[in-house]
Amino acid sequence: MRVDIARRFWACMALCLLAACSGGAGDPATTITTAAPAPSVTVKADIAKAIVNQVVAISWTSTGATACTLSGDVTGVVATSGDRAVQKSAAGTINVDIVCSGSGGTAAGKVTVEVTDSTTYSVSTTSAPTYPSGYVVATTDSRDIQTDPCKLNLPIVAYPKSWMGSRPLPQVVGAPLSAEIGRAMMVKDIMLDDNPAFVLRGQAPDAPNGCDSGAGAIKGEIDKTVHRLKQLGVQYVSIPQWHWAKINSDGSYAFTSADTTFGSLSDANLAYYVGAAHAAGIKVIMTNQIQGFIDAQGNLIATPPSNLDTFRKWLSVYKSFMTTQAPRFQSLGIDIWELGCGFCLWHDAGDGSQAAYDLFAQKYAEIAKIIRGSFNGKLMISGVPWLKDHPEVLDQVDIIQTSFYPRATITQIQSDTISVAAYKNLVDNGIKYWANTGKTVMVASYIQSRADALTNPGYLEEAVCTGDIPPNGDLAAIDNSICLQRKTKPDFSIQAIVHEAHMEMIKETGVTNLIVLIYDYWETDTLMPQTAFPNIATSIRNKPAEGVVRQWFAMPR
Repeated sequence: MRVDIARRFWACMALCLLAACSGGAGDPATTITTAAPAPSVTVKADIAKAIVNQVVAISWTSTGATACTLSGDVTGVVATSGDRAVQKSAAGTINVDIVCSGSGGTAAGKVTVEVTDSTTYSVSTTSAPTYPSGYVVATTDSRDIQTDPCKLNLPIVAYPKSWMGSRPLPQVVGAPLSAEIGRAMMVKDIMLDDNPAFVLRGQAPDAPNGCDSGAGAIKGEIDKTVHRLKQLGVQYVSIPQWHWAKINSDGSYAFTSADTTFGSLSDANLAYYVGAAHAAGIKVIMTNQIQGFIDAQGNLIATPPSNLDTFRKWLSVYKSFMTTQAPRFQSLGIDIWELGCGFCLWHDAGDGSQAAYDLFAQKYAEIAKIIRGSFNGKLMISGVPWLKDHPEVLDQVDIIQTSFYPRATITQIQSDTISVAAYKNLVDNGIKYWANTGKTVMVASYIQSRADALTNPGYLEEAVCTGDIPPNGDLAAIDNSICLQRKTKPDFSIQAIVHEAHMEMIKETGVTNLIVLIYDYWETDTLMPQTAFPNIATSIRNKPAEGVVRQWFAMPR
């Protein structure tokens, strides 16, 4: 009896507890409500700065929104994600605001794009611009204006309109050159294997750590350059490979090899360059360049005094240098090689004295006879004052190089108003003088594209800031606190005028046993207004002077 009562008691308690937990009949249910999340929105423009009338793409995305509204320079109710195009017809600012709303509230965003007038010209690097109009095309897309000097594969380069100069670009009159005249180009000596742009650490504000395009990058630039030279009508390419001089413990001199000389084209890359040129049907001219003295650590040191003792030491090591190079250049297939050293400290004339003339002539004659035994290409030499008086050298060379030179000092007033006709009245050349020898004449045409190029004959390197060089030319005493490049202005018009004048003068001589050599051609397309230096180079690449040369180098039809 007691057991049964207990069972009934606990069964009743269980039912009561179950009813209490589940709620009794007619009790209200408990509902938990979750708040909708707040919406978010992101809005952006495809560029940070634009040029007047340039189309700017405004795009936006949102979450948790059911509708969005644009205001400012783009207006209207829009989808929760999308894009719109906007442009401004005057300088100012493009402002676009967006507000997106949903059940969880609203979210806002804003984008601003600066719009400026076009202040640069854009030039294609993949096609030949029409001269002169193709070089004065105002930039319409701000992305043409690159700020990275390490970018080498640019389809378009841009430069400030002010770089064109104050003179109109000249008309091309009388082009092209006669078919008998050879067309040649000297390539610029930018030769670092992993940095063809030669922008070093600390040189450019937009590349403070320099450039490094990866090992072997120069080979790609060589291929592009050879292709462009071929399109330009070039038949010969002149390639430099520079060295330095050192003083041995016994007082004699020595030259560094190319592979141990910083920045010089390596022997392997020279071989690649020659092969690429020959494959394109372009012959190779090899010049010699020993540009100064350095110590064991590679620092510039004072140049030894200019006297006969110095010249004897110099010519002794130069003879050894040429003897060593001859079989190597023969194996590479170099077509034309410089006997002398026009890009050396004392060029081919020493101090200009008769004793120096005779000494250089004697040594060059000895060198010519030696290298003729192992080098079968043609030899060339600069048209030095002593050459006609020394047939023992003249008879050994095939080509004499000359150039243009002013009859008198050109004044700044003359330079400011220079035209093709005016320039032709101010300069002369040695074409007929040297052609009378019966030798082929290689005439060089060059001018830096800077406003004072005619009145300041000193050369300014375009890849670095050049310090103030003392009047005696002592490189070891340069004041590097001064950047001469900052003291001059780029001027592309003066470069185009001078090249046009040179081409007209060449044609007017009537001499056809010629090779016309243009200084010079950069290895890259880089042309950056933002870098540490303005473009004042003699390179015609991507400048109006290239358009002038293209017409003169075209073959007659």
